[in-house]
Parts: sequence; C-alpha cells; structure tokens
Amino acid sequence: MDVRQSPYWQKYLEKLGWESVNIDSIRIYSRKIPFGSIVKIPRINSPIPFSKIDKVARKQKALFVKLEVSELLKESELAGQFKKNKFEEDKWSLQPTKTIAVDLTPSEDELLKNMEKDTRYSIRRSQRESVIV
Repeated sequence: MDVRQSPYWQKYLEKLGWESVNIDSIRIYSRKIPFGSIVKIPRINSPIPFSKIDKVARKQKALFVKLEVSELLKESELAGQFKKNKFEEDKWSLQPTKTIAVDLTPSEDELLKNMEKDTRYSIRRSQRESVIV
C-alpha cells in the first residue's frame, strides 16, 4: 500500500481540511471550494471502481476528480479503462510522481558523503540559516 492510501495520510489530510471517504479500501479525499469541490484519489491500485468514484464526485459536486494511479500499474492496461470511463490524462500532478526509498541506517556523515556536492552545500547552508527539519 502506498503511504498516501494509509490511515496516517488520511489523518494528516483531515487535519489540513480535507474530508475523506473510504470505498472498497480506497481513500477518496475532497475539499470544498467556491462553486463545488475538488476530489482527489492519490496512488490508487487496480481495480479502479469508476462508478463508485463518480457517485462520490456527484455527491460532493466536484468540479474535477484528480485520480493518480500507483506506479505499479501499467499505463497500457489503464489507457482503455480511463477512456471508457471518460477520464482523460492530465500532466499536472498533486503528488510527487516518483517515490524514492533511502536507507537511513548509515551514519549522517556517510549519508552526506554519498550525496552530490551541491546537495551537501544546500543542507549545510540551511543549517547555518537555522532551518530545522
């Protein structure tokens, strides 16, 4: 399961003002805006319940639905499903498009040593400027 479909992400988005609905173990988020709402579904896996998503969108008076599929799904497999269900591709993503896993078990010095020179510079500069992460 992608972190954006986890209960932790759900709690986080709810604190930011998003409402959530769970349908078939899929978390669907909506947020009211003037004249309707925005509905987003981050990192969904197959099978995609298009008709149930459509019902939620209608109930929320969604201006649009932003559905972002999991990296595990094949684009060729999805293209026909999206077209059949009147979804179209959008180049603007709400979430980062790639997920990178970094092993944090090495020491901080070793992690920094493996980074590019510019990255190390940016980290050290932010520390001098009292940025805390």
